[in-house]
Amino acid sequence: MNASDITRSHPAGVLMLIPGRGLMANVSNPLYAVAGFLVLTILPYFVPLEYMAIIKVYGPGMHLFISAILAGVLLTAYALYAGLFQPRLAPMSLRADDDFPNMMYTATRGMIILAILANVAIVGWALRELPGGVFAMKRALADFEGVNILSQSYLFALGPFLYLAVGLKRPWKLLLALLGGLLFVRGFIMAERLALLEFAIPALVVLSLLRLVIIRLTHLIMIGLGVPALFVLGEIFRSFYAKFVRESGWNQLELGFILQWNLERLALYYVDTLNKFYFQMKYQFFHITQFYAEGTLKMLSRLGLAERPTDTVLDPLVSAFSYGAEEMTNPGGLAVMLSDFGWAGLVVFGVFVLVLFAAHWRALRGGMIALACYPILFLTMLEMPRFVYLYLSRALFPFLLFLGVLLLVSLISRQTPSRAVAEELPGRT
Repeated sequence: MNASDITRSHPAGVLMLIPGRGLMANVSNPLYAVAGFLVLTILPYFVPLEYMAIIKVYGPGMHLFISAILAGVLLTAYALYAGLFQPRLAPMSLRADDDFPNMMYTATRGMIILAILANVAIVGWALRELPGGVFAMKRALADFEGVNILSQSYLFALGPFLYLAVGLKRPWKLLLALLGGLLFVRGFIMAERLALLEFAIPALVVLSLLRLVIIRLTHLIMIGLGVPALFVLGEIFRSFYAKFVRESGWNQLELGFILQWNLERLALYYVDTLNKFYFQMKYQFFHITQFYAEGTLKMLSRLGLAERPTDTVLDPLVSAFSYGAEEMTNPGGLAVMLSDFGWAGLVVFGVFVLVLFAAHWRALRGGMIALACYPILFLTMLEMPRFVYLYLSRALFPFLLFLGVLLLVSLISRQTPSRAVAEELPGRT
């Protein structure tokens, strides 16, 4: 793909029919994030749990009723967005003699290099604890708290970096491969699935949005089936290993038990968080938490400006009614919104969905802030069954860093004499 390709207008629907290649999935479309949210919210609750102890708040019928309402509202909202706005990849053009795109490319590249260096330090330090196992390596992260937050400095830089790299015909593949490789190693040896997912999903979204990656619909289905397999593999060497293998070894364990226990464990992650949402709906313990401020308070606590938040009000309440699994610590996105805002939390969730659609529409037109935010909003929608990703300091710090860099580059570029170059490049607003 080159600069002239990216400035053409292309449909940005859910599917694309490409002559000679067949039906392709446009995985950057927000419907995939909405569909992922619905699948992870609806299906796990129906999984029979033989080895995982949890009392479900509602039975299958009530769960299906609530799920149908939720799915109907979200799918209707997307249908209205797609029908009224007809999203297309059509960025505004910008002359290359404007210094902003060149400076912004360099700045976002620097943010990605910073993340690479931070992850090299983290992985190298954790490998020192390799003989102690995965939990020893995770504990080693406590020595790298400040470095750890720098390891996410690439998050909001990723979209603008790839967009400008394509338009300016600058290199991007090596940096992306280095960062992805490091995060894969980190995610595997330290069982940090989130560290890998928060790179892989936004990167795939941006690459798909820019038509740098086109995935066959059949391949997307295979990827979807492969994700649980990766989870099971990772969990076997984490919780399962600590519970069953460390003491007795592998010889006494049957393959069927290994697979069933870990698949149930996967379902339990989402059953537990949905149970917390239903618990909030049933008993209405509203306005008892401030999860929305947790990430901000964590950042301020590092500067000595606030106490580190220890909001544990929700978990004891859930445990008191025996509706939670002891080992599951994720609060759940919808549950958090209700405990923070009461019934208004559903309105907050609705506003988030509208912002997701608006960011997609604007990113297709080359907006820098939208390109930075949309992949993370997409990730947040996918992770919403477990937690609200945007509430975390690991998302807020990179966002503030990106806004600071964007403002600085905008100010400097206005003071720098322009270079006369005839080539046109994609927009920057």
